[in-house]
Amino acid sequence: ATTDVCIGLVFNIGHLSSVDSVGAVDSAGRVSSGAMPPNRAVISYYYSFKNNGSLAVNNLSNDPSVKLYPNPATNAVTISGLSTTDHVKVYDIMGRKAADNWNITQNGSNTFNTTALPSGAYIVIVTDKDGNIRSRKQLQKL
Repeated sequence: ATTDVCIGLVFNIGHLSSVDSVGAVDSAGRVSSGAMPPNRAVISYYYSFKNNGSLAVNNLSNDPSVKLYPNPATNAVTISGLSTTDHVKVYDIMGRKAADNWNITQNGSNTFNTTALPSGAYIVIVTDKDGNIRSRKQLQKL
């Protein structure tokens, strides 16, 4: 179902500058039209957009066959349930990419070196060949 969404905003701003009500020039070089009371302005915005149904992301899933261990990890982590067409990316808790060079060499379980990751919390995302997210796992690096 399509939904029309309209948002209207009106700002009534006081004490802009020293503008008098007869259209004088203020210290910033702006000219008052005399239509507004001294030192006031009204700014109006109107936005309209269409929603074609869901605002959700369609390509998220959490495949139970994908498992990550040991967690917390020290030097390496193993991820099982992978396919050679999958991709593994690691993001820190702030959303910055921490690693994307974890190459999957075989179907099933793959072990990845975590020594380059500083201690902290990470999100490991496994995507399929089409870019759909198969699984998101939290990883704690000691």
